[in-house]
Amino acid sequence: MPFCFIINAAFLAAAIAESKYAAQMEDKMISAISCNSLDTYNRYIVYSLYRIYLHKLPDDDKKAEAVTRLRAAAKTLPQNLADKIIIRDIDFVRR
Repeated sequence: MPFCFIINAAFLAAAIAESKYAAQMEDKMISAISCNSLDTYNRYIVYSLYRIYLHKLPDDDKKAEAVTRLRAAAKTLPQNLADKIIIRDIDFVRR
């Protein structure tokens, strides 16, 4: 992904995590990732945003639940992409 996307996504993910509407936005992102009528490119963009969003979540319990939801949504991506996605809990642990 282009560097500018990653920076912009990081700012957007932080804003979502700090928003009072974070739960609703999380639901929308999971829906978009799982939406078979949305093209694969945009589903992957939302998947990438969601991964960055997970790093911005301050609550570890919410983060664990969000990782579980991401795993389920990632399985709905096209098989050639879903097979390459690895979601490890350690990737989202605060260090």
